[in-house]
Amino acid sequence: MSGNPILRSLAIGASAALLVTALAVPAAADADDSAAMFTGSLSGHCGLSSSTSEMNDDIREERGQVLGCFTWKTTDPRVSGVSTVVWNYDHHPAGDDVPGGTIGTARERIVSETGAWEGTLTQLDVEGKPKLESGWYVGEGEYDGLVFYVTLQDNGTSLWGYVSPEPPPVPEVVPEG
Repeated sequence: MSGNPILRSLAIGASAALLVTALAVPAAADADDSAAMFTGSLSGHCGLSSSTSEMNDDIREERGQVLGCFTWKTTDPRVSGVSTVVWNYDHHPAGDDVPGGTIGTARERIVSETGAWEGTLTQLDVEGKPKLESGWYVGEGEYDGLVFYVTLQDNGTSLWGYVSPEPPPVPEVVPEG
């Protein structure tokens, strides 16, 4: 660059300032959307409202139990926050050579400072076996465009899962045979 040395210095300084600014302020598209496995646990809870209960044959049906104040802590900071969950349960009695147990379904919302997750869980609690819950969640806010799958054991004392931009594809057909 020829000409006035002052203008040349100003142009170089302005270019350097733009470069530093571009590197220092990440674009929204730079959010972490990498796929990763995670582990963790839940802690705390509070009852927000009781369920209604009704007997249908020998099955006790509970509907609308609302629990909150669950703190999610995992090895992936994207899957963290405090949640509220609404549960429906069917409690089945034990029978001759048949264990009793509970099947439950839920809708849960996990909120953090940077985003939220909403999803559904299915719970299976068979007498004498570990209680398991699993489900898919969809991200919002900073987590928009991400999903995660999780399995929780014994009310979330341990959990493990997978977060990614999309779930693995489901096979289109099951082979005959």
